Amino acid sequence: IINNVSDHDKIDKINEPLNINIIRTFDVNKPNTKIPEIHGSVLGGSILEGHVRVGDIIEVLPGMSQYIDGELKCFPIITKVMGIRSEKNELDMAIPGGLIAIRTNMEPSIARSNGLVGQTLIRYGDEHPNIYYRIQVKYKRIKREESSKKHSLSEGDKVKLNINSNLLIGTIKHKKDHLKIG
Repeated sequence: IINNVSDHDKIDKINEPLNINIIRTFDVNKPNTKIPEIHGSVLGGSILEGHVRVGDIIEVLPGMSQYIDGELKCFPIITKVMGIRSEKNELDMAIPGGLIAIRTNMEPSIARSNGLVGQTLIRYGDEHPNIYYRIQVKYKRIKREESSKKHSLSEGDKVKLNINSNLLIGTIKHKKDHLKIG
């Protein structure tokens, strides 16, 4: 029995394509772990939509990036779900609501020290979300009581942006009525 609109929303979200915002990643292996005993990377986050099961093939986007011929290229990381955990409970499947940890067979050093925070996790084969290399931003200054100085942003200034759960440093390339940050 569906009791309220919130329950309806959760059921609808389960049937959507998988979308997880990665907020934490780590390597669970202790130093000097023997090779046959090495576990893959662990990805932590919340399912925004869809569901994930042990055995699913997933993609981390944008994945690894590299400059090739002066142009930034992104390469999704494809891996397999080896286990799912919520709190201390092992799960076969997870749905939207709460935090989960997904154990994968991905090379553990990739996720060490939150190396994949802010990325998106989808089911392999689903449509990829757009990846942006430049964005335009309209901003409004937040008034702070302790700051009496007024600083106008200029071209070349560095700014901090929080996108998903990833803190990024951008550079103001052009300033008009809006900012173009790259």
